[in-house]
Amino acid sequence: MNIYRTWVWRAAYSTHRYIRAAWSNLYRLFGPWSAHLPRELPPARVVTEMDKLTYRSDGWRELWDAVGHPCRTQYVLDLIAEGKPQPPRMAMDCDDFASWAAAVLPSDRLARVVSLNYIGADGKLHGHAICVYLGVETMFRATGNWGDRYGEHTFTELLQRVLMLNSSGGVVTSAQLVAWCVSKEGSLYPEEWGYTYPETTFMPKAWS
Repeated sequence: MNIYRTWVWRAAYSTHRYIRAAWSNLYRLFGPWSAHLPRELPPARVVTEMDKLTYRSDGWRELWDAVGHPCRTQYVLDLIAEGKPQPPRMAMDCDDFASWAAAVLPSDRLARVVSLNYIGADGKLHGHAICVYLGVETMFRATGNWGDRYGEHTFTELLQRVLMLNSSGGVVTSAQLVAWCVSKEGSLYPEEWGYTYPETTFMPKAWS
């Protein structure tokens, strides 16, 4: 049954990835735009800033899956810096962490937003988003609402590691993987995607 669900979701994802990007870009028009977005922040500083934020899932205002503008996340960080609380009704999920990180990391790190969807052991669709960038000791590093705590030498190993953590330590097989997608923060439209784990020698276009 889970394999059947995976194929159904894969078929839907071929359209969903574009609808989600279009809706997110429309959602971003509503601001807030007042925040000044910093640039070229070192990875350690990016993690320090994200640690100040409280994770809050998307709700009906975000159609349960919109990606907010990085300035929106920066607006919340500015409020916290002024000693004010994070707005309780403002969503701040993994997409928002990842898009902000991708926007403020050094440009030579070639940061991208990578989204992942899979069918869990409970038979339900799960997803996660991270910011992936070029590391120093390892080829790929990932940061986001979990912090910057892992790096791998191949893109495939990174996907497997992230999904293992997201599924509470369980291995997510290729049969469970619905899709992975690499996007530039600025447009959110897919640069590259796949429905199974790529070969370990695979190098996404963004970093090749």
